[in-house]
Formats: sequence, C-alpha cells, structure tokens
Amino acid sequence: MLPDKTIVMKESQRIYQVVRDRKSCSFDELQSGLGINNVNLCMALIELIRDGKISQQSLNGNVSYTIRA
Repeated sequence: MLPDKTIVMKESQRIYQVVRDRKSCSFDELQSGLGINNVNLCMALIELIRDGKISQQSLNGNVSYTIRA
C-alpha cells in the first residue's frame, strides 16, 4: 500500500533539508539519520527527483543524492 501523499510531502521536506545541509547523502544515510521506512523514503525521493529539487548520482556502485543545480 502506498503512503499518504501528506506523509510523502512531509518526509520529502525533511530529506531536502538534510541533503541541502550535507551536500550529498546516500539512501542508507537518509534512512538511518531520519528514521524513515523504505517505502516512504523511496516515494519522497521520487517526488524530489520529479520536482527537480535533487538529483541521483551513481559513482563506483554507490548511489548518492545531491541538490540539483
């Protein structure tokens, strides 16, 4: 079951703040640092990527999220 849109929006704001402050974050760093479950984290990241606020990058098999310039 997909999470409520309100929850996704709230979590996406939290994620955006962390990525902005840290410059780059991995999925695991976001999950452990914010305590967000996998589904909510994935949906919030998708929302941020679709909105053009963050980008997803892969380097040597590691995925990271950064503020989109």
